[in-house]
Amino acid sequence: MALASYAVQEEFREDLDEIVSSKPFRRMSNKSQIMVKPTRDHFRSRLIHTAEVNQIAVAIGSQLDLNTQLISAIALSHDIGHTPFAHAGERTIQEILFKELVSSFGIGQQKLTDQRKLFHHASNSARILRSKFKSVKKVTVAGVLTHSWSPWATKELSRPSTYEAQVVAIADQLASINHDTEDIIEGAPYTNYDYGHFEHDLKRWLSEKKVRDYRSKVGDFLKSNGDDGFGRKERVLKLINIVVEGAHNVFHGSQVETSASASEWPIAIQSDWGAFLQAYERFIREGIVQRESWFVGRDAIAKALVSTVFNHIWPRCKSGKTIQIDLWPRKVQTKSAAIEESQSIDHYSDFYEDDYGDKSAIPYLQELAQEDDLETWDIHIAKQATKILRTKADSLLRLISVIDFVAGLTDRYCLEIFDKVYQNFSI
Repeated sequence: MALASYAVQEEFREDLDEIVSSKPFRRMSNKSQIMVKPTRDHFRSRLIHTAEVNQIAVAIGSQLDLNTQLISAIALSHDIGHTPFAHAGERTIQEILFKELVSSFGIGQQKLTDQRKLFHHASNSARILRSKFKSVKKVTVAGVLTHSWSPWATKELSRPSTYEAQVVAIADQLASINHDTEDIIEGAPYTNYDYGHFEHDLKRWLSEKKVRDYRSKVGDFLKSNGDDGFGRKERVLKLINIVVEGAHNVFHGSQVETSASASEWPIAIQSDWGAFLQAYERFIREGIVQRESWFVGRDAIAKALVSTVFNHIWPRCKSGKTIQIDLWPRKVQTKSAAIEESQSIDHYSDFYEDDYGDKSAIPYLQELAQEDDLETWDIHIAKQATKILRTKADSLLRLISVIDFVAGLTDRYCLEIFDKVYQNFSI
C-alpha cells in the first residue's frame, strides 16, 4: 500500500471486517435516505448511500495516495447511527431528548441549545463505534464524528484531523447532491419535480443567490438526454476531479508534509465551485425538502411514528424495577382455534439486558462525564447531568438506552411497533 507522506500509515482491515459484518451496518438497508424506500425499488436506502459515499471517497483518495482502507472504514460506518426516517427521525429525537432532559431531569435549557451535541447521527455513529465496536481504531471513530464538515460551508464545523476523514466528509456531500437529484426527479409525481421543473427551479434559486457562472455548471450536472441518472457519470467524475485538483493545490502550495497537517491545511476547492455546491445543497434542503408538500407530510408522519414508539416504551421503563414492555393481550384466530396472544416488545428488553444490564448507573455515567475527547451525545448528556446523578442516575441511563434503541430502529421495524401499539389501543 504505497501512501503519500500526508496519509495515515496504518492498516485498517480489522476495522473494515468488524464494521461490514455488524448488525448496525446491515440495518442501514432498511433506513431511508431522502425518499421513503418502499415507495419504489430504485430509491436509495441509507446503505446504498453509504456504498456511493465509499465509492466516491476511494476514487478521490486513490488519486491522492491516501489510505483507502481508512477511507473505507470511515465511509462505511459514517451513518450506522442514523435514525429511522432519515433527518426527520433525527430532529424528532433531538426534540424528545430536549423535552425529557428539561422536564424529567431538570437540566437547564441553556445547557442544551446545541442540537448537534444533544443528538446527531454522526455523534451516534461514533458512539456505536466507541462503545460497541471495541477493536475499531480511534482515528476511524474521530473521522466518523466529524464527517459532517464541509470545505465550502459558511458555518465551520469540527474539522477532521486526517485527510482521509476530510475526503469522506466531502464524498458524503457529493454523493448526496448526486443521488438526491436523481431520487427527487425519479420520485415524480410524489415530489412534484420532473426534470424540467427541477432544472428551472434550480437555476432560479442559483440566480437569486447570485452564484457566478451557474448556467454552465448546471449544464455539467444535469443532462436530460444523458446516461441513466440524468448525467450521473459525467457529474460524479466532474466532482471528483474538482476535489482532487483542489487537494493537489493545497498539498503543493502549503507546508503539507504529514497527516498532522490536515487540521492546519484542510482540503479546499475553487471558490466558485464551493459557492455553487453550497447553493445546490441548500436548494435541495430548503427549496424542496422543507417546502414541498410530499416531503413536509412525510416528515410529519415520521415524527408521529418515532414519537409514538418512544412514548410507548419510555413511560413503562423509566422508573419501574423491570424492563418489560407489555402490550394489551388480544384474541388471535388460528386455523384450529382462537387463542390469546400476549404481545410485547421483547427486543427492547433483550437490548437493554445485552447492552446496559451490566452497567451500574452512577459509576457508568460518571465515567462518561469524565471523557475529554470524542464527545458523543451520551457523553454530552452525562456532563450536563452531573448534579442529578445521585438521585436520577438509573432513570437517566434508561433514557439513554431508549434513545439508543429507537435511533437504531429501521423504518420497517419502527412501523411494525407503531402498528402493534395502534391496533391494540384501538380495540
